[in-house]
Amino acid sequence: MDEDRTPGSRLALRTDHGRLDDVVVTDVSMFRAELLDPSRLWLACYLPGTGVDGDRVTFEVSVGEAGTLHFEMVESPAGNITIEGSSGHQST
Repeated sequence: MDEDRTPGSRLALRTDHGRLDDVVVTDVSMFRAELLDPSRLWLACYLPGTGVDGDRVTFEVSVGEAGTLHFEMVESPAGNITIEGSSGHQST
């Protein structure tokens, strides 16, 4: 068992003081990143074996003040997956 996640967990969204602090996605079949504009990045992690073809989780990452990164989950996996921490939208 990996100490960074609960048994069977494939997606962990951990917060610190109400802000998304740690994102862990395991068993990814493909990772995609696309620059939306100079301060926003779209990330997708495709998740095999959830029972849904092409299942994925997507995030939008933007740059805030002082170069901080803000993560928001914009698409949740549709298949059978354990999500540790939160199942809703999160941002830092």
